[in-house]
Amino acid sequence: MASYSSNYLLHKDPLVAISNNTGQTAPVQFADLRAIFRNSIFWSDGGAVEDEMPVSKQGTNAFLLRFDNCLIKGKADPASSTTMNMIRNQDPLFDSIDVSKPVFNFRLKTNSPALNKGVATSTTLDLNGLPRPVGIPDLGAYEKQ
Repeated sequence: MASYSSNYLLHKDPLVAISNNTGQTAPVQFADLRAIFRNSIFWSDGGAVEDEMPVSKQGTNAFLLRFDNCLIKGKADPASSTTMNMIRNQDPLFDSIDVSKPVFNFRLKTNSPALNKGVATSTTLDLNGLPRPVGIPDLGAYEKQ
């Protein structure tokens, strides 16, 4: 997940908000939450947002929030979560981002800290339909070929 400001849109809200409640209007109900993010990148430009992944855990329902082998931008790990092999606050070095054109190429450059930092999963193809390696995949939607 990525967010960049442009001439038309200002990145001022978090990338993703994670909650186990149904909303802000009464009656608020709580539900079990199970979310596992694996081999993911959560990145944004600028510093307008303090917390890119606010977490709201309420009630006594089951709550499992896990981040495995992810690159995140943030001052701290997401609240109420378990993390493993995190890369924090390192620019993922996307191939080409030019908000004025607009060009958004989220493939990784050769020197990206997200290369070969994933964990093997059942996902065998990237977003372009190219194969993921049997061993260590890259983080994000695209595998560096």
